[in-house]
Amino acid sequence: MINAVEGAITAVAELVIGLMLSMAREIPRADREIRNGNWIKKSLWAVN
Repeated sequence: MINAVEGAITAVAELVIGLMLSMAREIPRADREIRNGNWIKKSLWAVN
């Protein structure tokens, strides 16, 4: 077994930053609403 702790540091950091941006911009909520047929542009516009 290979101990490659440092190999995943960059990937994990990029994932965390991506998830933080996703939550800040409410992308999961927007995706859910659009899939349900609700295109509420003003409430889904995450830039305040």
